[in-house]
Amino acid sequence: MCPFIFVIFLDKGLDLSCMSHSMNMRIFSSSRRFLRQAGYYGLFGVLGVLLLLLTVNDRNWRLLKGKSTWEVQSNYSGFSASLAVDLNLETAWSSHVPMEFGVYYRVNVGKPVTMNGLLLRVGKNRQGQPVRWVLKTSLDGEQWHTHVTGNGISHKSLLIIPFAAVRAQYIQLIQTSVSSSASPWLINEFDILQPVVPWQFRRGTLVLVIGGWLFFMLGVLVFPHQRTNVFSPPILTVIVLVILLSGWLLRIYDLDSYEFSAREYQRLVVLTFDKYTHGEWLRSYFDYSKTGTHWLALLCVRWAYQFSHSQFIAFRLVPALFSLISVILLYFLWRIFSQNAAAEWEALTLAMFISWSGWEIFLNRSGSFSATVICILLIYLLLTYHFLYRRGSYLLALPLAGIFCVGLFLHPFVSMVPVGILLFGLFHLLVCRRAPGLLHGGHLFLYSWRPNIRRLLIWLLSVAPGYVYWGMVAKKEGFLPPSREVLVEFCEELVRAIRFQGIEGAAALLFWGLVLVGTYFLLSHREHGEWWFVCLIGFTAAGSAVFFPEGQRASVSIVLLLLGVLAVRGLHEGLSFCYPRIIPERLPVMRMVCMAGVGLYFLLFSVNSFIGVSPLFPFGAEVRDTYLSKKTASALAKILREDSAPCKTVFIPNRAVALNYQENYGVLAQAIAFSEIQRLSEQGIFGTYLILLNDDAAVFDQHRRFAETYYTQIAGDARMRLYVIKEKFHNVVRRYYVRDLFFSIGHHREDEHASRRLVRVATPDDAPGLLSFGPFVRICEEGRYTARFALRSFGGKADETVVRLGVMSDHFGALARLELTGADFPDSEQYEIFELPFEIDFSENPVYPMKRLQFSVRATGKAEVRLDYIDVIPPDYEE
Repeated sequence: MCPFIFVIFLDKGLDLSCMSHSMNMRIFSSSRRFLRQAGYYGLFGVLGVLLLLLTVNDRNWRLLKGKSTWEVQSNYSGFSASLAVDLNLETAWSSHVPMEFGVYYRVNVGKPVTMNGLLLRVGKNRQGQPVRWVLKTSLDGEQWHTHVTGNGISHKSLLIIPFAAVRAQYIQLIQTSVSSSASPWLINEFDILQPVVPWQFRRGTLVLVIGGWLFFMLGVLVFPHQRTNVFSPPILTVIVLVILLSGWLLRIYDLDSYEFSAREYQRLVVLTFDKYTHGEWLRSYFDYSKTGTHWLALLCVRWAYQFSHSQFIAFRLVPALFSLISVILLYFLWRIFSQNAAAEWEALTLAMFISWSGWEIFLNRSGSFSATVICILLIYLLLTYHFLYRRGSYLLALPLAGIFCVGLFLHPFVSMVPVGILLFGLFHLLVCRRAPGLLHGGHLFLYSWRPNIRRLLIWLLSVAPGYVYWGMVAKKEGFLPPSREVLVEFCEELVRAIRFQGIEGAAALLFWGLVLVGTYFLLSHREHGEWWFVCLIGFTAAGSAVFFPEGQRASVSIVLLLLGVLAVRGLHEGLSFCYPRIIPERLPVMRMVCMAGVGLYFLLFSVNSFIGVSPLFPFGAEVRDTYLSKKTASALAKILREDSAPCKTVFIPNRAVALNYQENYGVLAQAIAFSEIQRLSEQGIFGTYLILLNDDAAVFDQHRRFAETYYTQIAGDARMRLYVIKEKFHNVVRRYYVRDLFFSIGHHREDEHASRRLVRVATPDDAPGLLSFGPFVRICEEGRYTARFALRSFGGKADETVVRLGVMSDHFGALARLELTGADFPDSEQYEIFELPFEIDFSENPVYPMKRLQFSVRATGKAEVRLDYIDVIPPDYEE
């Protein structure tokens, strides 16, 4: 059979060698197509794995088995502690007393295991769940490690307390909240969670990895199909991937290690992530927002927070995403607008400039939304140009209207863009009438007014809804006229943005020289798309800088974009002009070398500013100093978290910084004015730690001198310093005046016999009640203390009780009581001192040695009683 077929082929004159070659080519083509498709499927497969990993990692829990062998105990109702681990939801352990500080539940699982969470179930009584707690683990029952757990996850009768996976044998949950109701702490079932799989990642880290992978997929799926006269598709794809992924890494590296900016603090207060749904938040934002940023960008932050569960990542992920999307848009946009032979070179160099610019990266890392506005601006310019000058479909008016409204939602200075488009259109009509050959562009159609009146009207109608909205917002927020101060501040911000360090002056001079050269060549080429883009960018930046000073950083970013376009044009056109024309084939090589050199400079500039500190490469000293000073916050927070003392207090004379430590680092910091810190120090009341900020040199010097008197510096830098109280100020008398206490009856009155002239007074006309209580002072050392009350009373009978004194521990448990009659106040003109000793003992609760004390003065209404102060005298104190 085979020889017969072979003879037929020969008879027909068929060339088997050619047939074999064509068949091999088809097989090779099919194999290549199969591999390409398999690669594309692999990209989506990896994305699916990452999303699955995110889902599993977020719920990477399973119940630890072997509860029948666990040893459990508690300092309250310890005899029934086993009822919480008996696998029966109908039984429950109860503290039998209202929740208070120090109630703990401890479990010994018998051997070291890996654990990463707790699950508490309380049945129908949801008030039995703790509100605040401290969670500790240990391998030997003696050395304990405290975990930062946040607020936990509540769902109906369940409370899940996740924490970082750790290997331990003992775990204990300590109650640190005081219940407003009489409900005891209840646990129907206590379960320990352990990882389903051996790995455990931070959710924020996985979110950032997924973001990087999406940009990788975008580069691989889009750029191999681009028509290019300079690069082959694989080389173009590699270059774009390097630009995008390196830019993404610079924006997300160590993202949550430095503190929020003042604007971010302000937005954090408005957002209230965990308190509102999206609709409720929008209503509250419109009612109470004073941030100066429109709601759409902050709504994106809320979505990012729900995805990442990190406030740091939520605020900074949104600008980073939009910044790199702007890089991609700018690449395509410049290739469309510019008809220059070097447009592709310029587009790639411009993408490098924006992706690796130290100033742009710093804005993204500090939560500035300027990249969000620029991204929307570039999309709007691209669609508008296609609609007006390339006779795009009339249906484009709908997305144009939507994008314009979105831009206004992000920032009101987008309202300047249509004004610039109209002005350039009038200029274009004038040029077409007077000098038709001035601007080049065979694709242009808008040469006269009459043939395009319908298109112009439709475009004007597309911007009308946005202007209606902006007019309403402008009336509400006000419109600022231009002023000299605004322009000076904008110029100073611009100078900071383009200041180059390292090679002193040379880089700046070269940059400005390229800008001038680029301006000359751009004007001389008279390309319509280039003129349109540059004029609109310049007009928008100028208008926003003058009329919208709250968006100065966005204005500076737009100006940098404009300068980058001119500098890149100057770079490539200058290279073409200067290079010998006899060997033009070497020009692409020189452009590649030049583009790589510029990119390497900016990359080293940014890497050394945010990651490295080497003096061998140029770096932005100002950017780096700002970054490192903000990074100090995470280092100080680590020191504070390592101190697990229950009586630890942290004083910070800055509300924004204190909120940062509370919300993002799990440190219970108190925002207290420095004048108040000084007043309390005179009364013997000190914070265990003190954090000072060097925002004002003169003020900081005063603060520093005060801190060095009572504290010792243990960490920090020139901007932020951490102090710890000196040992000799631990054992001092703490005095509480009436302004430090709480009251139920009476009123304040000046009294010249009082130590500070201000006292709390209860008269016989007042109903019996608490003249004072509080201040819920923390005591963490055992011993015999003394409460000293300075009181004055008159008008009472010798045999009648006029006031009752008490020392109380949290909700209940009187440590000492004393009743005073009128006979105890022989001299009505002076304050009598009454001492009430009491004992502090932690033998019943060695796990959490802390009590919160309040000192009560209860007036009976039988006489006038005045309170001056209350002293707390520590054990072994010598006057």
